[in-house]
Amino acid sequence: MKSILKVSNFNARYGKADIIENLSLEIPEGQIVTVIGPNGAGKSTLVNGLMASMESPGYASGNIQFFDQDISRVPVEAIVRLGISLVPETRELFGSMTVLENLQLGAYVRRKRGEKNYFSELEKIYGLFPRLKERQGQRSSTLSGGERQMLAVGRALMAQPKLLILDEPSLGLAPRITQEIFHILGRLKELGMSTLLIEQNARAALKISDYGYVMELGRFTMSGPSDELANDPSVIETYLGFGKKKESKQ
Repeated sequence: MKSILKVSNFNARYGKADIIENLSLEIPEGQIVTVIGPNGAGKSTLVNGLMASMESPGYASGNIQFFDQDISRVPVEAIVRLGISLVPETRELFGSMTVLENLQLGAYVRRKRGEKNYFSELEKIYGLFPRLKERQGQRSSTLSGGERQMLAVGRALMAQPKLLILDEPSLGLAPRITQEIFHILGRLKELGMSTLLIEQNARAALKISDYGYVMELGRFTMSGPSDELANDPSVIETYLGFGKKKESKQ
């Protein structure tokens, strides 16, 4: 299967501290690949490095191939033009703007390219997230946490990305809303979307993804098909919480 993204010999810093050392990562086209791990493992540093660090060699180094094109020194705006969209952990919505206006901003790169139908994704987004259509005239600051996450994902999809990167999409959300968000990610996969999912909720991430990496202290300590990781005793004990429950019943 063709890989959409290949990362090798990747290193990144946070301030003066070396956080990520010599990581390699691969995302096959049309699959969901997840990186799981606890707080402080370096997951967000990895995301920030992939999207922005190559403009700052003192921050990160390594080789990043996107469809066999070297993007190791490509500015962020050019990365977005190539077809990579990020949904950051902080969502970064414009609170004073309406839902519709935030979505329209997501099509900015397409409009800049001169596409005349740069709002063509709008109805597809509303199909995925009906609540966004219901609230399209509301300011984004008035939305619930789950609705803001939906809007952040919808805005990223307006750019028609080839690769979607999500940094902790379940952060701060109720379990029911998290389930809904992950259900949408499953639908996107059915539509052919390639996704890099950075997630602390290991159970949900491994359930939806095809392949997973376990990150601890800036390194990948395990990797493999998601169903194998989900059944690995060390992953169960550390990240899924089954081991302690079983012990308590004995």
